[in-house]
Amino acid sequence: MRNRFANVDPHNRGCRVTDDTNQDKQEPKNVLVSFLESGFDELFKQPEVRSYCLTGLEGAGCKPPSNHLLFFCLRKAVGAAAGFGQGVFRTRLAAMVDNNPKIAGFLQTLLNLNRQARDRNHLKTLLLNEMPPAEAGQIQADEAMSLEVITALYNRQAIAGLSGEFETLVSGLREDLRDDLAALFADFTEPNLTWSLQEDVRSIADAIRYDSQKFEFVGRDKEMDELRHFLGDCTIGGARNRFKWLLITGEGGDGKTRLALEFVRSLSAPWTGGRLTLDGLSKLLDEGRWTPRRPTLLVIDYPAQAPARVGRLLSYLDKLAGDTDMPVRVLMMEREAAGDWVSEMLPGESPVVREHCFRRERYESGWRIDPLHPAHVLHIMVRRFRDEGLDDPDVDALFQAVMRVDPRKVRLQDGDVLPIPRPLFGAAIAELAVEHLKSGAGDLDAYLADLDAESVFERLIVRDRDMRWKPVAGDRLELHENLLALATMCLGLKRGDFAGVFRQKKDILGEFLPAPGVAGLTAISDDTMRMMGSPDPEDMFRPYEPDLLGQYFVLRRLDRLQAQGLMDAFLNTAFELGGDNAAIFSLRVALDFATRFKARGFLWPEIVERPSTGDILSKLTVDLTRMFGDANSWSDVDSLFVHIDALRHAFPDHQDIALHEAMAAVNVTIGTSKARDWDRVDAMIAHIDVLRHAFPDQQDIALNEAMATVTVTKHAGEAGD
Repeated sequence: MRNRFANVDPHNRGCRVTDDTNQDKQEPKNVLVSFLESGFDELFKQPEVRSYCLTGLEGAGCKPPSNHLLFFCLRKAVGAAAGFGQGVFRTRLAAMVDNNPKIAGFLQTLLNLNRQARDRNHLKTLLLNEMPPAEAGQIQADEAMSLEVITALYNRQAIAGLSGEFETLVSGLREDLRDDLAALFADFTEPNLTWSLQEDVRSIADAIRYDSQKFEFVGRDKEMDELRHFLGDCTIGGARNRFKWLLITGEGGDGKTRLALEFVRSLSAPWTGGRLTLDGLSKLLDEGRWTPRRPTLLVIDYPAQAPARVGRLLSYLDKLAGDTDMPVRVLMMEREAAGDWVSEMLPGESPVVREHCFRRERYESGWRIDPLHPAHVLHIMVRRFRDEGLDDPDVDALFQAVMRVDPRKVRLQDGDVLPIPRPLFGAAIAELAVEHLKSGAGDLDAYLADLDAESVFERLIVRDRDMRWKPVAGDRLELHENLLALATMCLGLKRGDFAGVFRQKKDILGEFLPAPGVAGLTAISDDTMRMMGSPDPEDMFRPYEPDLLGQYFVLRRLDRLQAQGLMDAFLNTAFELGGDNAAIFSLRVALDFATRFKARGFLWPEIVERPSTGDILSKLTVDLTRMFGDANSWSDVDSLFVHIDALRHAFPDHQDIALHEAMAAVNVTIGTSKARDWDRVDAMIAHIDVLRHAFPDQQDIALNEAMATVTVTKHAGEAGD
């Protein structure tokens, strides 16, 4: 084979080809045009070529990150000749090439290699043929070496004459194209990860939110250390280190989100991070072009609200891990790692995503953080008094009050059961007590002795009603609170969600509903929107927070609506507008306010108006039967089956309802077979069999019956029955 590189200029080796045929020679300004149109983008994607260029640029004196920047510009120019490689950017690149023959020669060499190197072996042969004999003290390349080693040796020889010159050129390029690059990067999808603190704490409810900064962050050193291990060393290579995810679990009010916020605030260079909202998640996935430019931590609060989208993000980051040098971490917080949302986020066994789970033993159940020690809860309460310039309260009286309000017992790993109240309740009591003292009412001990769980929530709601809602709502206070309760149960609502929906529900929302032909809730004032937590009147109605307070508020509104005969209308509206979010809210209420949840009929309308609502409720039943079954609350399980059976008969054409009923029966079968309650097992198997015969085309029902039978057989064999 004729050596095409035989006549390389020895003073500019590898950069300016002087082949005697002259057929590939071009003026410098034309080299870039050929380069952009050469199809070189496919070769650029190969790791060997990327390494070849980056290593060569660095060896020639173009130190990081300048070598990455120049390579990035060239790669994007080639890969998007119709967009990136046009206009001002292309003109600047052409000018640089025009003014620097050595750059043109280097591009020409790459262009020639691209034209001839159709596979890895050919490229390797070309590089070996071009390289002259090694000088004394240098390594001689040969066929036995890998392509990566050969390219590194070639670069050090081929562009040694450019030492220092690339650095100057790239620095000039960086300065000249700063605005153009800023516009370019803005065009790439960059998630909004800001996580701002509250700027205006207007009520006690605001003060006890995790982002108010009213209460000291203490007692989480162990968790902060674990999260730092989760970040790891961003200089370590490998796809597995490039992407990791972690799910934190814990009861509502235990401080999961506060922990994540404080960890984000503690990040130091080169890391960046913040909360990725569900809207931001959707945008990132829809654009599908995000590539991190810095080590990045994404925080997702309540992934159960969008499990499919979160699952897509995890899969996307898994694929991205092999193509980026920047590590990405995804930190999620949820009450528990159980329920239908988990299988939706991690379908099947998700082996690829499992590979990236931080500490793989946490794949199934997440990382459940320990409750904050009671001493730390008392510390933040006392500190609140000191911050207001008040004398320290009686610590025993404080502890007795917080234990009455939150008489939670926690079983520790060593088997001991201790009373450990949640910091949210400690914060609420401290804030109420501080306000009591500052008002001059006196006798704090008597005030604390009068507090219990309901009275704390009631006092918080009454203060918000008097100080925030009445001044805005006026004589529409009932409608205002109904709207706030609806937004809370739906985990937030946008104005547009109401367009043309439920105008017949005048008793619930009244004049807040849009007039015929009018889109959105135009009757809602900007002040009302802001009172509901929206800084932007065009944004959305936000739920009443903190979560536990919002749940209690909805339950109290349902008491009022039931007395007015309007509870069914409200619940139908909430499930229709909120969909899965309303079901998630119901699950949280079942966990946090179990007695009230059952007293309100599982938040289930007596008459379900729409089949879409029936689908949501039947899906909710799958998780509720598992939850109540685990608690051996079989009377509640029986009540749920009465509800879902009636639902199936009300909407006989909706096979998903029957499938969810079968899945709920499987949950009961698994739980009762473990307990050797064979009568209930037989009843559930028979129930699934009835569903299978009633819906012969629904194969998933048959699969559920088979799964239940296998599980029962296994448990019966283990029990010797």
